[in-house]
Amino acid sequence: MSSQTVQTFDDIETVVDLDFHLVENEADVVPYLEEPFQGLMTRPDVQEPNNYNMTKFFLDGVGGDIGPDAAATSAEIKAVMEELGIDRATLNPGLNLNLVTVQNDRYAVALASAYNEWVTETFLDSSEGMYGTIRICLRDPQRAVAEIEQWADTDEVVGVMLGPPGFRNPLGHPRFEPVYEALEAAGLPLLIHNSVLSLQHVFPGQFEGIDTFLEARGVGHPMGQMLHLTRLIINGVPERYPDLDFVIQESGLGWVPYMMRRLDYYYSARREDAPHLRQPPSEYVDDNFYFTTQPIEGADDPSYVQQVIDWIGPDNVMFASDYPHSDFDNSDALYKTLRSGFGVDRIENIYGGTAMEVLDY
Repeated sequence: MSSQTVQTFDDIETVVDLDFHLVENEADVVPYLEEPFQGLMTRPDVQEPNNYNMTKFFLDGVGGDIGPDAAATSAEIKAVMEELGIDRATLNPGLNLNLVTVQNDRYAVALASAYNEWVTETFLDSSEGMYGTIRICLRDPQRAVAEIEQWADTDEVVGVMLGPPGFRNPLGHPRFEPVYEALEAAGLPLLIHNSVLSLQHVFPGQFEGIDTFLEARGVGHPMGQMLHLTRLIINGVPERYPDLDFVIQESGLGWVPYMMRRLDYYYSARREDAPHLRQPPSEYVDDNFYFTTQPIEGADDPSYVQQVIDWIGPDNVMFASDYPHSDFDNSDALYKTLRSGFGVDRIENIYGGTAMEVLDY
């Protein structure tokens, strides 16, 4: 840590928001669907597309009286970026994080592809600082590879988004090896983003007794990310693909040092359970994993936030707002927790420098 620091938020050279959500609905992507799904969805006897998930019972404030107004057009996104002092926004799916709730495998895969066509045609524009991620669906790994290869050379595509996968096949399962090979070859990071509205499907037992958004959001995101990180590392994915980066989103930071130490502890006692690893799990975290800041737990205690970031490693932390969810972080909120403990270079890296290196800007 250093006493030499950025004097104001406006002094930060480049602010990159790793998680600015779109508010698409199913009807937006229907015109981009491949057949037979477009024909099925536009038949006169079929109801209006209804956002995939018929069992939503949590409300997260988007478009409600808690969160801000959602930005539904390019002009509105640009206005929010200017208001929040964001130079580059990484536009991520909203509804299309929830493909795990779609029962039909072929339709889920088709929706991912349609989303990619829609977002690249409708919003992405490097001249306006609007970049984005494409969506893949791991139910068809070869199709996921095709999507990566199709969009890898698109200037505004800076990463590949994986919403909550089902847990029947963990992320370290051999059937996903072609996907990791394609990501590494394309030089694109894999962004892993959970969704409370999906986690009720992938954790049905754990969520059976949860009936409030507070409980679901409190445990859901970090619970899912702990499993993703553990399964990727223990199954040796970063060992086999050392140039592939993973970005863990929207789960805060406090759980990360805990998991690093816990995995190291058990690895030291049960190395036979992780035969692929050549170093402790925490070293793979340091080499291959990045974590976005939202939500900033403990923002009223800057020393806590600074300590957690120090434990993770400041070069592995990147700013994200999570706009427009009800718990989004205003872009200067993180700065207020960092300014008393981190020097200019560290703050610049957390707010944009690291993102410019890790993502394909």
